[in-house]
Amino acid sequence: MMVIEQTHMKAEARKVVLFPNLYLWLVFVASIDIILTRLVLFFSGTEINPIAALVIKWFGIPGMSVFKFSVVAFVVIVCEFVGRVRWSTARNLAVFAVAISAFPVVWSSVLIMTMIINDDIPPIETDPILNKQRAVEYPRRPSEQVAMKPPMTTQQEGQPWSSSVNESELSFWVVASAAHTSPRN
Repeated sequence: MMVIEQTHMKAEARKVVLFPNLYLWLVFVASIDIILTRLVLFFSGTEINPIAALVIKWFGIPGMSVFKFSVVAFVVIVCEFVGRVRWSTARNLAVFAVAISAFPVVWSSVLIMTMIINDDIPPIETDPILNKQRAVEYPRRPSEQVAMKPPMTTQQEGQPWSSSVNESELSFWVVASAAHTSPRN
């Protein structure tokens, strides 16, 4: 057994990385974990891992991503270091890292699918700007500066904002003002 492992180690020692496919799976699973964790947090979920929860609390979602990929980089470095001495141990460590990283992905997927199946998705706060329409009133003379008129709100809730410029007048001035601009090169 030892002779086979030493022969295999010599052949593997010439590679740039020992387990490129396992590392690819590790990065893929870590990326999916970040995406699904962000989705669960978006729907008012919580992070179960206390270290990751602390990182999210201090550094937010970008910090969570840096933390996750720092852990992945650490695992790859350890696997490479150990793999130069004991190939089978390093391979088992890489497989174990992929399997451990897959658990949060499976758990988050189950949570999200349960929410979808039970139609238990909490309401999403909509950005009020998305429901409002703005119209820009362009000056009558091309020599005047373009001034934006703030939109007027209506008293009824749910009706879009409106402006005193009608559509035909607006489209005329959009075309007219576009004719006076020169392209930037």
